[in-house]
Amino acid sequence: LPHCRGRTFPSNYSIHDFGEFAHEMVCVISGSVLVQTEDGSVVGSFHTGDYFGENILLGDESFSDKYGLDVRFLTVTSVNCRVLRRKEFDRIVNAYGGNIAHVVHAAKESHRQQILNMRERQKGSKAAFNTT
Repeated sequence: LPHCRGRTFPSNYSIHDFGEFAHEMVCVISGSVLVQTEDGSVVGSFHTGDYFGENILLGDESFSDKYGLDVRFLTVTSVNCRVLRRKEFDRIVNAYGGNIAHVVHAAKESHRQQILNMRERQKGSKAAFNTT
């Protein structure tokens, strides 16, 4: 999506830490993210093609609303992602006359296309490497 900004996080980086106010959705283009509780327990994970924070865009104020406890999102590897902030999402929805279904469909299609493009680039890189 042109409204999302690209971000790259290093490994072992907290994208969202305990107690922080949540304000964005994250689409993982490549890499892995763990969802951890304060005692270190892993209660979820996200990988290439996954996304989290969609409920934040729709009104939740923290991830504890979804998980029922305070969590953080910790990168396992370097993570390349696209980030959509709530303020920008609200602006987009208003531009479509408040038709959120259309916006969600467009976002999912754009995300799917980004993943397909990334996979094609990876295939091309591997093919070029194997022919040299």
